[in-house]
Amino acid sequence: MATTDLNKERYMMDSEEGVQVKDNGIVYDILRLYPQDQEPKQEPPPEPPRRTKRTFKSLVGFQYTPPPQTTAPPEERPAPPPPPEKPVAAPVVEVVEYEDEDLELEHDDTDDTEEQVILAPVVAHTAPRRRRPSVLGELAMLVVKIVVILALVVAIFTFVYGVHMVSDPHMSPMINDGDVVMFFRMGRDYDIGDLLLLNYSGYRQVRRVVAQAGDTVDFAENGLIVNGALIHEPLIFQDTWRLETAVEFPLTVGSGQVFVLGDARTSAIDSRAYGPVNVSDTLGTVITVIRRRGM
Repeated sequence: MATTDLNKERYMMDSEEGVQVKDNGIVYDILRLYPQDQEPKQEPPPEPPRRTKRTFKSLVGFQYTPPPQTTAPPEERPAPPPPPEKPVAAPVVEVVEYEDEDLELEHDDTDDTEEQVILAPVVAHTAPRRRRPSVLGELAMLVVKIVVILALVVAIFTFVYGVHMVSDPHMSPMINDGDVVMFFRMGRDYDIGDLLLLNYSGYRQVRRVVAQAGDTVDFAENGLIVNGALIHEPLIFQDTWRLETAVEFPLTVGSGQVFVLGDARTSAIDSRAYGPVNVSDTLGTVITVIRRRGM
């Protein structure tokens, strides 16, 4: 072992076993380590074998080992859009005003910079439900509706339309005794061949217009003559002749008048007996005939 003198208090010895250092009276032994003197590294214990899942094939002698599962990275998909927000119905808010003095605006007189305010409370509630009407209320409403409808029907058949039951056979075969006719009160602009309703001696008659204002009417053995021409009437099945009355023919119909005849020419009482009829005295134009007998 070689020794090297450093000083009285410090020296170092070097040998195969190691190095000895003395410093200020303290001796340090530093051992030299060789590979065969080092402790062997401890390897970690082996992992136990994994237990495979027993399947039907393994029970019959064929062992199946499932392949290792590999997880693929998930595909990046766009996030779904958020669902639309449903509108929320706002509650009905009713502001209740109170006359109490405590709920009025109050001011703090101690400090002018700060103000204390007390407001009237707000009461929020839903709309009140409607109550069902009672049975008596529904009956009253039904009676009112019926009365209104009846009043409307009466007004229509009083001022616009009219109904009359024929009580004479002088318009046969067009209109028989007992038939019901409906007439239009506002239709008084008569044409040749129209049926009208008039009053004669307190009785209502249905007659046919054969001449208007300015026409000259006369009778001959062949039938009715108007303005010197023989009139062909396909709906008349009886002969037409002059009656023995005070009316003289030929006759000119005056302004605002019409000359009327019944379809039963042999027995009808018409303008041959009482002359032309004033349009203002008529009741209206017959628009509908309702059969009641001989149907």
